[in-house]
Amino acid sequence: VACRAAEWTEHDTRAAAQQLALAALEGEFVQRAALIARQALLFALAARAAQAGIEPELELRAAARVYRDRVRAWERRAAGD
Repeated sequence: VACRAAEWTEHDTRAAAQQLALAALEGEFVQRAALIARQALLFALAARAAQAGIEPELELRAAARVYRDRVRAWERRAAGD
């Protein structure tokens, strides 16, 4: 909602609040969708490991270590900025 402050009305305030609420819902939706996608990848990893005769828990732990190492690398790079 774009207008000059002198032209701002109560309707504009409600419209802006609605836009903010929708943006928050969209952000929450994206976060939930990303979580579901990560969960699906982990279940697929466990299923493939089981089909290959590999202990699924070991594969999940290995994936967790890779993720941990990536996060630590991101943190180190962020700290160096």
